[in-house]
Amino acid sequence: MKNRTTILLGSILITIGFFSIVDALFNINLWSLILPLLLIAIGFFILFRPKSLSDGSDFILRFINDIDEFHTNAIKPAEYLSFVSDIKFDLSGATIPDGETTIRFNSFVNEIKITLPQNAGLKISARGIVTNTKLLGKEEDNIFAPFEYASPDYEIQTRKVFIQLLSFVSEIEINGPGLEYD
Repeated sequence: MKNRTTILLGSILITIGFFSIVDALFNINLWSLILPLLLIAIGFFILFRPKSLSDGSDFILRFINDIDEFHTNAIKPAEYLSFVSDIKFDLSGATIPDGETTIRFNSFVNEIKITLPQNAGLKISARGIVTNTKLLGKEEDNIFAPFEYASPDYEIQTRKVFIQLLSFVSEIEINGPGLEYD
């Protein structure tokens, strides 16, 4: 995931720089092509996206992804693609299968609030330009820096949830079981 994110961010910056140089040197406005090229790229991604999750996982495509769930059923692997995501996951009562369950969120703006599961491990990996985190009451801001979190017993747990976030701007809040969101 780290290499893919680095390649994506590097490609975006190179493209923006190339368009700016062409505009400045030749007075050709390539910025008017960005929206059509972006739509084409998203279409190709949807059609030919790499198989990143296991069989039986869900792929959910929404412009606005608004999820407010108290999980009491089994967690399934999933990949969400959206422009804006507002997610509240209370995993404290979830049934988590043995092994590692991966859930991916790819969006431009991402706000996620998670309540830690009981008797299971949680790992979060967030990549983006700006990431604001609140981990069990402690706040941290990251710019161009990844955010990584793993519950202290993640490696020894037999049941694990791995949440991957890729977005331009992320706000992440992680609370312990039984704690409320701010």
